[in-house]
Amino acid sequence: MQGDVIRAVYVSLRSLNAAETLRSAGETSNCLASIGLILSLFGMRRAAENYTNRSLQLARDEGSMTDLAWAQLIVSIQRVSVGDWEFVDDACTASRDAYDRLGDSERSGNANSIRAFMLLARGRFEEAYAAFIVTFDSSSSNSAVANRIWGLAGQIASLLPTDVRHVSFIDELAALAEQAQSPADVIFARSQLALARLRRGEADLALEQANEVLEIATKVQPAVYYGVWSLAGAAEVFEVLLEGERDTRSSRARALRKSARRTSRILTRFSFMNPLARPRAQFHAGKLAWSNGRERRAKRLLRRSLVSAESMRMPYEQGLALFELGRHEKLGSVERQKILESAASIFEELGAKRDLDRTRRELEA
Repeated sequence: MQGDVIRAVYVSLRSLNAAETLRSAGETSNCLASIGLILSLFGMRRAAENYTNRSLQLARDEGSMTDLAWAQLIVSIQRVSVGDWEFVDDACTASRDAYDRLGDSERSGNANSIRAFMLLARGRFEEAYAAFIVTFDSSSSNSAVANRIWGLAGQIASLLPTDVRHVSFIDELAALAEQAQSPADVIFARSQLALARLRRGEADLALEQANEVLEIATKVQPAVYYGVWSLAGAAEVFEVLLEGERDTRSSRARALRKSARRTSRILTRFSFMNPLARPRAQFHAGKLAWSNGRERRAKRLLRRSLVSAESMRMPYEQGLALFELGRHEKLGSVERQKILESAASIFEELGAKRDLDRTRRELEA
């Protein structure tokens, strides 16, 4: 890994030196932003922020409208991964509006998609759904496959917590996944297809899609921030199907547990590069510990997930952690009631009907 970051930074620094020699504000700003993004992925976040701030300042002071819009877009990719929500909201809105004025619908869709993922991370599902529709509509049927995948898969990710079970564009998204060039886009599409199939009761098709996500993620470690929904989606499919197995020692149950464990490990590694993923990584590791009978470890991981979610201001992830902690408390206990009521309050505020209904059933148990 150290060799990878050194090589990537070396190439970017050579480009930066060339741009500064030519006194090109746009190219220099672009290189600074790229270096910042690379450093952030490898955990060097203070240095990353310094480079991205320099990129933005140069683009504002000496660059064109296009230079600034591009810097805002690239820097937002870095900032969304660390939970700088206000920056992402402002920068992506400005970048999108600039590209609209420039007539570049594809770049406008790129900027809008980052903002849509930010809204999804904050549990603002209705707003995220509307933003992903705009992302999808920003591309024609013959171009910008990535925007179209983000738009459709993002809509599914925004709808599922609200308990929408039937999505009309599953076949269209499946076809787009076959056209995608980037493994990150393929696994995002397939993970949301897996969850949509699972909600419709199509367990075998859901498992097939989740297995494909795991296979690709095993070969190519995800790095870009929206991989959290890809890996968490696959993990959820494995976990739900495992919970439904009557014989926990069957070959199917053992295979599901192994897949859940492998996915959890990949998600944990991913969370080191993207703090955005920490609440989900700890959450799924905690669920896996429960399934293996390791109660103390499970509680410790779920509490960490709760703390991480609070720190990152991700209320939906807070609710998920509280739900898992609460439902494993002793039936009828005051602590169980208190924790589950806290989860229910969060889900109700977010409009997460599916999770609210699950929590209320636990409260009535």
